[in-house]
Amino acid sequence: MVECFSHPKLMAPLCWSVLICSLFTVLAVTTLHVVQPDLDPAARAISEYVHGRGGYLMTATFFSQAAASAAMAGLAVFVRPVSWRTRLGALLFAIAAFGAVTAGIFPADLSSVKDPTTTGAIHAAGGIARFLALAIALPLLSPSIAQPLPGKPGPTAIRKLAMAFTLTFAIAILLLANHDLFGLGQRLFIGILVLWMVLVAYHDLRGLQARSVRKSRDRAA
Repeated sequence: MVECFSHPKLMAPLCWSVLICSLFTVLAVTTLHVVQPDLDPAARAISEYVHGRGGYLMTATFFSQAAASAAMAGLAVFVRPVSWRTRLGALLFAIAAFGAVTAGIFPADLSSVKDPTTTGAIHAAGGIARFLALAIALPLLSPSIAQPLPGKPGPTAIRKLAMAFTLTFAIAILLLANHDLFGLGQRLFIGILVLWMVLVAYHDLRGLQARSVRKSRDRAA
């Protein structure tokens, strides 16, 4: 396995931040689907859950995703090999974090609103900036992930998920933006995004564990 992390003490907290925030996102969004069954998940954007029962969970999800993106930026700066890819990737994840915070502060308009509000327009701008940044960052950073441990998720799965996210995001925005299936497309690319983050964090933690084992063996030898 290729060693790529230069600040191993930062790796574990950053990876666990990504995993915890991702788990919270899955649980919160699943809960919102249950407590607001009248909102059609195939047609309505996830952000519209902010207006109904348990809407605070939607707001918290935005901030949770901002924290996950900030942690990914930290991994790119402190863990990945120094290169233009990792530095640009870190910047893009920082932009994504800012976009998520913006979307959390300014609630989305309901799709039934004919005249967008200023708050809704700011939310939409934050969301677009976030996902555009991620659509570039994921394929950009995926090759910098260390070589996989035997039998563990590694660059192949991570790179494929990165490309799948970018492709599904493009389809949702370009083809489904005004379609009754936009909500389905959005849920698909967000699900892929969360899975990509989880795999990257898991892979890095396994790499850190393997490094620790090797050091212990070297000291014992």
